[in-house]
Amino acid sequence: MSLPEPTFTPVANLTASEAVADVLRRAVAVGAIQPGQRLPPERELAQSLGVARMTLRAAVRTLNDEGLLITSRGRSGGTVVAQDAPPRKGPADSAGKRLVAMVADNMEVRLAVEPLAAALCAARGSRENHAEINALVEEQAASMRHYRLLDSRFHLTIAQASGNSVLVETIERLRTDFFLWADTMFIHLEWEGLPAVVQDFSAEHRDLARAIAARDAARAEELTRRHISAGLVTIEKLLESSVR
Repeated sequence: MSLPEPTFTPVANLTASEAVADVLRRAVAVGAIQPGQRLPPERELAQSLGVARMTLRAAVRTLNDEGLLITSRGRSGGTVVAQDAPPRKGPADSAGKRLVAMVADNMEVRLAVEPLAAALCAARGSRENHAEINALVEEQAASMRHYRLLDSRFHLTIAQASGNSVLVETIERLRTDFFLWADTMFIHLEWEGLPAVVQDFSAEHRDLARAIAARDAARAEELTRRHISAGLVTIEKLLESSVR
């Protein structure tokens, strides 16, 4: 039996500033840098990223143009993360349908890996890890963007407590990609018009946090699977509505 021909895809050839912009987008998407938060001083941030200050400035200009960052000059100036998600046009026609398919693919992979992370977190996580997860559950979201940042912090804390570095990297990348795409849809949602049960971050996550704290790996895995499955259905409906 002959082996299948290998499939090769083009390699992204990013400039240094594009790579830095991608790192910063990722940090914002997963909540490592939150709305209204000031970035570290230019010299310090460039050193942390291992790039020249000119490269960092070019990346920041790109994100300024996208509306993700806001830079002000003067003695009290600096660069902060925008409070509101950058306005974007909604998806349309074939591009919108591709977006629906990409998000569905993303959620399906998360459905495979995030339940495993929850099970490992329940089994391996420390008391401090579990306390941090339970503290996150008690926070209340004030906006759609705040909700999704809490959601990323919650699930990434679980991934980190799993003790599996490959899971952490995979989940971080999946959630970053998901939110960069989903912002196209979220910008059209009015937070005040959503039902209270949808705004309640605790309601969606409390049982999972309790299962983890009880070190019930099987229940933590099952609750995560249900949570992401329900989310997949909801997101697909919202995206399809946005496309229409």
